[in-house]
Amino acid sequence: MSWGSESYDTDDYHDNSTNKSRLTVPSGVSKVIVSGQARWDSNTSGTREILVWKNGSSAYEGRPFQHMGAQTYLTMQSFVSPVLAVSPGDYFEMVAWQDSGGSRNIESNVATWFSIQAVE
Repeated sequence: MSWGSESYDTDDYHDNSTNKSRLTVPSGVSKVIVSGQARWDSNTSGTREILVWKNGSSAYEGRPFQHMGAQTYLTMQSFVSPVLAVSPGDYFEMVAWQDSGGSRNIESNVATWFSIQAVE
């Protein structure tokens, strides 16, 4: 998922023009918590997934992941990671997948967001 702007970013985790899908760990940070939420359009077929990739991979300890069947109205999904060890330059991306048999959209809405919090 790509993010065109941020509501709050005092330490330059996000760049609005380069790699807009990424939240990148700055210097001086060694542990983070990553969280997010997606609001899918209305469709009752199939399943929906959201997960977080670290440095382009889904294979890392503590990866947050949420899988559920489509809902009658809007499907809402959210996740929170445990505390994750990181190095400066590591980056996270929120990834979405669905198998409804047709095109589905994650709504650009205040209910769709992606966040990183420095713990240490």
